[in-house]
Amino acid sequence: MLNDESRNDSVAVGTASVLVSPEKARKELIITNTSTGGQIITLGVGQAAAALRGIVLTPYGVYYASMTNNFNPTTQQIFAIASAAGGTLAVFER
Repeated sequence: MLNDESRNDSVAVGTASVLVSPEKARKELIITNTSTGGQIITLGVGQAAAALRGIVLTPYGVYYASMTNNFNPTTQQIFAIASAAGGTLAVFER
């Protein structure tokens, strides 16, 4: 069963892998690198994030996954790591 609760949040990301979202069913997932200091953020799906190994978001880069067009967003945990301290992500999921 899908979780109908939505989340619209900001997550601080540094140079150690942090959990951005726990394992759960999702209908939609949008993650945006909102860092203002030029940090590159890498996402790890189902495992700890490692710099430049996974989904790489440059500043204002966006990762988007939705159930539209018969695609199912991951149900796995999502982690992130930044190229320098002070990174931020905007996270929307439902």
